[in-house]
Amino acid sequence: MPENHYHRFFELFATPLRIEIIKQLKLKGSMNVTQICHALGEEQSKVSHNLKRLLLCNIVRVNQMGNFRYYELNKDTILPLLQLIDRHVQTWCKECQLERRKKGYG
Repeated sequence: MPENHYHRFFELFATPLRIEIIKQLKLKGSMNVTQICHALGEEQSKVSHNLKRLLLCNIVRVNQMGNFRYYELNKDTILPLLQLIDRHVQTWCKECQLERRKKGYG
């Protein structure tokens, strides 16, 4: 596996909109594009474009239900990774915790 696979993988998390999409899917589970757009106040084209990028690396998975495509985080790898990051931040990132409190996130 090439050395730059870390860069390509984490690059997918590097935009604020993708992070917000990931947070919504983590919070709500499965959502269609319209639901994500309403939750984030974003245009459908922007959300769809970013979901397509997340699909490329299987960050998200999609299920067709009738006329709608429902997106969810990859439960095998991404959800455990996010849980690991949450534990890491709580244990080791004291400055991150202080910054979150200043901004009113917890």
